[in-house]
Amino acid sequence: MPRLYEYVGIYILFHSAEHRPVHVHAKYNDCEVKVSFYTKDGKIVRTTYTKIKGMKDFPPSKLKQLKNLINMEKYNILATWNDFFILNKKVKTRVITKNDLK
Repeated sequence: MPRLYEYVGIYILFHSAEHRPVHVHAKYNDCEVKVSFYTKDGKIVRTTYTKIKGMKDFPPSKLKQLKNLINMEKYNILATWNDFFILNKKVKTRVITKNDLK
């Protein structure tokens, strides 16, 4: 399970045997959501956040931080998806501080 980002206690990762649409899993304590990216002609046209069954809801403040991170990094996430799942490249975790996203 490659971890892409660590940000204010939130972890963004891929599961090893993923499927389309391109998506990541965001975890915070015992909360988890799947963030899916729908693309057309190389552009992200829609992003959805789906709670994982059996997991707790993200606290509103953490969900806001997650959405901010996703908005800033969405195209990097798509590139990393291709690097990992198509080109078999390793993923290095990026630790981001609050100041990195201001």
